[in-house]
Amino acid sequence: MPIDVGMDAAVATRAASGLRARALPVGAALAALVGLTAVLRFGLAALKLQTPAYLPDEYTYTALARSLAETGQPVIRGVPAHFPALLEPLLAAPFWLPGNPELALRLTQAEHILVMSLAAIPVFLLARRLALGTGESLAAAALALVTPDFVFGSFVVADPIAYPLVLGAIYAAVVALEQPSRRAQVAFVVLVGLATFARIQYVLLVPVVLVAALIVERGSLRRCFAKLGLATTVFAALAILAIASGPQRLLGTYQVVFHLHATLGTVAHQVGIHLLLVPFAAGIVLVPGALVGLARGVTSPRTATESAFATITSLFAAGVIAQAIFIGSTISGNFGERYLFFFFPLLAPAFLLYARRSGGRPAVITIACVLAVAAMRFPLSHFVAHGSDSPTLWSYLGLAAWFGVGNGALIASAVAVVLAAVAAYVGLRPKSRAVLALVVALAAQVAVSSAATEWNVTANRMARATSFPADAEWIDHSALGPVTLVESPGGDFGAAMEQLLWNRTITGVALLHYASPVDSHANPRIQVGEDGTLRLASGPISGAVLVDRRSTWTTFAGARLVRSTVGTELAPFDLWAPVGGPVRMTAEVVGLRSDNWLMRTGVITVWPSSHARRLTLRLAIPVSGAAADTIHFTGAVLRSVTVQPLQVQSVSIVIPAGTKPWTVHWRCDRYGFRGLAAVSFLSAPPSITAVS
Repeated sequence: MPIDVGMDAAVATRAASGLRARALPVGAALAALVGLTAVLRFGLAALKLQTPAYLPDEYTYTALARSLAETGQPVIRGVPAHFPALLEPLLAAPFWLPGNPELALRLTQAEHILVMSLAAIPVFLLARRLALGTGESLAAAALALVTPDFVFGSFVVADPIAYPLVLGAIYAAVVALEQPSRRAQVAFVVLVGLATFARIQYVLLVPVVLVAALIVERGSLRRCFAKLGLATTVFAALAILAIASGPQRLLGTYQVVFHLHATLGTVAHQVGIHLLLVPFAAGIVLVPGALVGLARGVTSPRTATESAFATITSLFAAGVIAQAIFIGSTISGNFGERYLFFFFPLLAPAFLLYARRSGGRPAVITIACVLAVAAMRFPLSHFVAHGSDSPTLWSYLGLAAWFGVGNGALIASAVAVVLAAVAAYVGLRPKSRAVLALVVALAAQVAVSSAATEWNVTANRMARATSFPADAEWIDHSALGPVTLVESPGGDFGAAMEQLLWNRTITGVALLHYASPVDSHANPRIQVGEDGTLRLASGPISGAVLVDRRSTWTTFAGARLVRSTVGTELAPFDLWAPVGGPVRMTAEVVGLRSDNWLMRTGVITVWPSSHARRLTLRLAIPVSGAAADTIHFTGAVLRSVTVQPLQVQSVSIVIPAGTKPWTVHWRCDRYGFRGLAAVSFLSAPPSITAVS
C-alpha cells in the first residue's frame, strides 16, 4: 500500500497546531509526570537501598566514577580500565569529590532516577508525532515510567542514563525517516553516540535505522541517502576508524565477546525462555494489539511516520532480544530483561495505532489465548533460576515470599490470565476499549513494579546485613593505610566487592592459589615464598591484608589480627596488620569453612620453623549423622582416622623442623551438602603448638 504523504503532512500539521494550543498545560502535565516519578522513586525505592548489591556492575561503575574524581583517569585498583562505556562514571564523578561514599551513592541514585524519568519526554513526542491524542500520549509516557525495570534507576549502573537516550534516538530517527531533516540526523547521531557511550550494545541502533530506511524506502538508496546521508557519512567514518584501530581495542573489556561460544542447546533454551517471558515482562495487556499494530505499520502503513516507527521498533526489538539471547547463552544463563526493557515503552504507541485503525480481531484474540495458555502451562516459578536480571521475576519472588511458592505461582498465573483476557476483550472493540487497556496496563505495571521494588529492598537489606559490620567503612576507619584484599580459594566475590565498594584504602586484590578472580580487572596471583611471605610480581605485599575466610583458614606471623568477622552472621574476613615487616603466612587449611565445616577434600600447609610443632585438629559430628566416617591423610603423613557418631576425635600430627613448607591432603569417605559445598565433619580451627 503506498504511503499518502499529503495525508501524513496534514495529520502532522493538525497535531502540531493542537500541541501549540495546549503547550502550557501539556508541558506542565509532562513535567509533573517526570518530577513526581523522580520524587517517588527516590523516596520510596532508592533511599531504602542500603548498599550497592547488583555486582559486579555496581562496583565497576562506582570504582570508575571514584577514580575519575580522584585521578582524572578511568582506573580500577590502580590499573587503567579499558572500559568503553564511560558516560555514567563521568556524570557521577563529581559526587565523589567530597570523599563521602554514602553521599556519593545517594547523589548518583538521585541523578539516575531523574535522568531515567526524562524518558517520558521522547515517548510523549513520539506518540504525538504519530498523531495520537494528548491523553493517549501522556498515558504512553506514564507507562514508560511505571515499568518494573525502573528499579534499575536506583542502581549504580548505566541503564538509567541510556534509557532516555535510546528512546530519544529512536524518536529522532523516526523524524529523519519521515522527511529529510538535517537537524533530526544530527540529533540521531548525537543521541546514538551518547547511548553507545553509556551502554555499548546500543550501537545496535545504527544498523537498525539504516536497515529500516531501506525497508521504508523500498530499497531506494537515493531516497535513503537523501534522508540519512549525513548520519550515514558520520557512521561510515567512525566505522573506518574503529576498524583501523582494531575492534578489540575499541571494545576494551567487552572484547571477550570474540571468545564466547554457545551450543545449539543453550541457544534453543534461551530462545524458549525469551519467547515465553518477553510478553510477561512487557505487561501482556497491550502486547497482542501492539504486535498487530507493528505488523500493519510495516506492511500497510497509512503515513510515513507510522511506517518509520513500526519498522524501527520491530527491528530494534528483534535486535535487543537477539542480544539478550546471546548473553544468556554464553555468559549469564538468565532471562535478559535488563537488555529488553528499552523497547517496552514503544509498545503503547504501537497498541494505540492498532486501536485507531481497529480490525485484526482474530490475530489479537489468538495471541491473547496463546499468552493465557502459556501463563497456565509455564508459571513464573519455573524461571526463578534465570531471574537475576529480571525485575518481573523479582516481583514473583516477592509474591512467593508473602504467600508461599505455590500460592505465589498461582497468583502470578491468575493475574497473567486475567490480563490476557482483558487483551482479548479489548480486541473485540479496540477503538472504544483502548482506554480500558491503558488503565489496566498502568495498574498492572504499578503493581508489578511495587512488588519488584519491595523484593529488591528486602534482598538489599539482607545483603547489607550479611556483608559487613554496622560501619561499612570499617577497614578505612581502622587507619591501617593501603590494604590488599587476599581472595582465597572458595571465597565470596560478592562480599569481597562490597568491601571494595565502601573502603577506599583497599588498593588491590590478589588471588591466593587457585582462587577465582573477583572481577575482570586487576587480579594478580600471589606466590607464597618458602618462608610464608606473600609476593606479587612487583614484590612482597608490605601493607595490611584483608583475607577472605569463607572456605580457607589462615594464620600469619609478623602481623596482628586487627579484626575478624568470622563467627558472626557477616561475610567472614580477617584483617591483619603487619608488625615490623611484611606479613608471613604460618599455616593454612584450604577447605575449612568459616562455619567450621570441613569440606570433603582439602589441604593443610604449615610453613617451616626451626623447631618441631604439633598440629591438632578436632573432628566431631560426621555429616552422615548416625554412621561413622573416615578421613584419610596423605602427603607428609599417611593416616586414616575413623570418627564415631556422637564422639569428638582429635587428630594430632607432629610437624618436624625444616626449611620447606609441610603439606598434607585429606579426603573423607562420606559427605553431605551445605548449600552447594560438599562437607564432611564439623570441626574447629586447628591449633599449632610447640612440641614439649
